[in-house]
Amino acid sequence: QLNKRNFYGFLRDLTQQLSLHQAFSLSDAITDLSPVPIIAIDTKGTILKFSAASAKLFEYEANGENGVVGRKNVSILMRPKDAADHDQHLARAKAKGFVGSARKVVGVSRTGRL
Repeated sequence: QLNKRNFYGFLRDLTQQLSLHQAFSLSDAITDLSPVPIIAIDTKGTILKFSAASAKLFEYEANGENGVVGRKNVSILMRPKDAADHDQHLARAKAKGFVGSARKVVGVSRTGRL
């Protein structure tokens, strides 16, 4: 029997509430210290932040020559059927201003483990 892991995501724009420097500092601290996998993406799905817990769970490096940050779309972490719908999901979320943008998908590691 497969051991499925479900992941939930939400989007919230804090840029009006924090200065850019404060936002980056806070984001980096949370990402670096969290035992929970944290992945941040841009509006096209490109991975911008990939915590150490994410690297361990999904078996990808965050940075470096083979890193996912700035190079890979978050859909690499999903089953093919979820990945195929992901760009449309992002487009719908962007059109709605990201409010309430969340969906449940099954995560897949680099080695194909669910």
